[in-house]
Amino acid sequence: MGRISSLNERTAVKCVQSGEIEIDDKGRIWRIAARRGIRGSNETRLIPCERRRAEHRMPNGYLQLRITVDGMRIHCGAHRVVWQYFKGDIPLGHEINHDNGIKDDNRP
Repeated sequence: MGRISSLNERTAVKCVQSGEIEIDDKGRIWRIAARRGIRGSNETRLIPCERRRAEHRMPNGYLQLRITVDGMRIHCGAHRVVWQYFKGDIPLGHEINHDNGIKDDNRP
């Protein structure tokens, strides 16, 4: 994975820490708030929303997280975001594998 992917994953983890999305104990990622602009300023605020899954299945079987932060669309592997949230940064040159071989099983 490259530097951009790593940056996207760190940004996604920051969204978890800010309360925009959450990761449950089974590694599922949920949207729990939406970022909305404040009229007349460049600031945004989080507005609670109906809890819904934030990741979607890719044709290759993996789950991908797509979020928009500061007007930029961010795409990253859900399994990599879950790892970073629970375990910290992924060392350069390392891969995150699913122990049971099931591509959409992101349990930490």
